Amino acid sequence: MTPKRHDVVRRPRTVVQHSATQRSVGGRLGMRRRRARLRLFSVLLALGIFLGILVVIGLWQPSVRIEHIAITSGDTGLVPSVQQALTGTYAGIVPRNSIFFFSAASVRDAVLAADPTIAAVSVTRTGLNAIAVTPDSRTPLARWCGVAQTEMPTDTLLQDIAPSTTGSCYLFDSTGFLYASTPAPSIASTSVTFASTTASVQNEAPLVPFPIYAPLIASSSPPLLQTIANANKLPALFDFARQLRTFGTQVVAAVIRGDEVDLFLTSGTRITYVLGNEQGAYALLAAVKDKITLSDGSLIYVDLRFPDKVYFLARNGTLK
Repeated sequence: MTPKRHDVVRRPRTVVQHSATQRSVGGRLGMRRRRARLRLFSVLLALGIFLGILVVIGLWQPSVRIEHIAITSGDTGLVPSVQQALTGTYAGIVPRNSIFFFSAASVRDAVLAADPTIAAVSVTRTGLNAIAVTPDSRTPLARWCGVAQTEMPTDTLLQDIAPSTTGSCYLFDSTGFLYASTPAPSIASTSVTFASTTASVQNEAPLVPFPIYAPLIASSSPPLLQTIANANKLPALFDFARQLRTFGTQVVAAVIRGDEVDLFLTSGTRITYVLGNEQGAYALLAAVKDKITLSDGSLIYVDLRFPDKVYFLARNGTLK
């Protein structure tokens, strides 16, 4: 049967009205959901701000701020430097002396800057408002007392060196860093004498007894806090000096000029060799041990700078 005309027209109208109703209901539900999410976000934001304020207030409480600083070495003079490193705030909000957020690196830097005799620093928490600072002192390796005065050796220590312009020597560690002054020695023609064998920091004598005269990486007056040039080659020099004891003599001073070293002995003899070639120099000396004597002062100098050759000048004028 053929549908009537009015039925065909009414059906689309019903569909359109139903679809519009669904869109209206869906729009209201979406609006409600957005409002609910907005209210939840606002509540969470307010809660976060409230908790943040509580945390900041808590961080400013004396019970969690560093008030007690213990220096394990007993040097209370370092306390002001540590306190200065903990002064101030982070972004004007968190105190720098908060036990939770203090900078151990800043404390270490402050202590090292305050006392150059300290090589390393450890910082530990000992409570909610206390820390312990443990400094590790440098070990004195030897004394730096000046530089070479002449471009060529003069065969006399007094004429060969230019003492420090401050009139003092300086202790240095294994890195060649000059960190503390010490009295200058009394120098004679064949001897170097220090007023005290313990004239150093904390009454600790340097590991190497004789002074070093060598150029610095950078010149300054006073030379404190400077570094000796070619410091990484000094351990081999000191080993060579110890080996010379097998020849019945000892080194009283070492003078470095450029890449050459002059070792002055207790006998007055000078040994010259190339810095860094200590093993080769000792091998040459050992090869001629039965032909020369280093302990009686009969030689002015022994030259070990050339491969497979040993030159020496006797005090009677004989050159070999």
